[in-house]
Amino acid sequence: MSIELYMRTIFCFFIVLGLFLGSCTHKGDIKSEQVLEPSPRDELSLKADRSALEAERKQISPETKRNNDELALVLQLMQPNEMGEMVEPSKIREKFDKVLRDRRTKMDRELQKKRDDFSKAEKSTREQFFAKLKLDRESFAKEKRDSETRSQFFSNQDQIRREFSSDQQEKRSDFEANSREKRKDFEDYARERQNSFNDEYRSYSKRYDEARKANSLKKSAQEKDRKMKDELLKKPIIQNAAAEVAPPIRSATQKDLEDLQSFPKSPGEPLDQ
Repeated sequence: MSIELYMRTIFCFFIVLGLFLGSCTHKGDIKSEQVLEPSPRDELSLKADRSALEAERKQISPETKRNNDELALVLQLMQPNEMGEMVEPSKIREKFDKVLRDRRTKMDRELQKKRDDFSKAEKSTREQFFAKLKLDRESFAKEKRDSETRSQFFSNQDQIRREFSSDQQEKRSDFEANSREKRKDFEDYARERQNSFNDEYRSYSKRYDEARKANSLKKSAQEKDRKMKDELLKKPIIQNAAAEVAPPIRSATQKDLEDLQSFPKSPGEPLDQ
C-alpha cells in the first residue's frame, strides 16, 4: 500500500469516527431532555395522589366540619375589621367558651340518648328472651317426661340463660367502653382547641392592649393639636380688640394747641403806657 493511500484511509477513518461520536452526543442530549420532562407514569402518580387527598377531605364528617367552622369563626373575631377596629378580648373568650360549652352539652345529650336507646333495646331483648323461655317451659310441662329428660331440659335452659346474660353483659361493656372512648376523644379535642385558643388569645390580648395605648396616644396628640390651633386663632382677635380700645397717639403740636385752649378766659387788661 502506498503512503498516499494509507493517509487517505486514516483520514476517512477519523471522519467516520467524528460523525459517530457526534451522533452519540446528540442522542445523549435528547435522552437527557426526555428525563427532565415528566413521564406519563409520573403524571398518573400525581393525579392519583391528588385524588387520594380529595377523597380524604370528603371523608371528613359534616359534624367535624361544622365544629371546625364554628371555632374558626371565633378565631376570625381576632382579626381587625375593615375600619381597623378590634373586638374586646373578653367578648371573644365568652364566645369561645359558649361554643365549646354548647358542643359539650350536645355531646352529653347524644351520649345520653344512645344510652337510653341501648337500655331500651336491651330491656326489650331480655323480656323477649325470658318470655320465650317461659313458653318453652310451659310447652315442655304439657307432656309427661321422665326425670332425666326433665333434668336435661332445665339444665339446657339454665345454660341458655347464662349464655344470654353473659352476652348481654358483654354488649353492655362494649357500649360503655365505646361511650368512654367517644367522651375521651371529645375531651382531647376540646383540650387541644382550648390550648390553641389560649395561645391565640394571649397574643391577641397583647396586640389589643398595644393598639388601645397607641389609639390613646393618638387621641391625646390630636387634642393637643386642637388646643394649639384654637389658641393661635384667638391671639389675632385679642390684638385687634386692644388696638381698637387704645387711644390714638397725639402729636406734640396738637397737644400744645389743646393746652392753650384750656387756659381760663378773663377780660383783658390794658398794658401800661
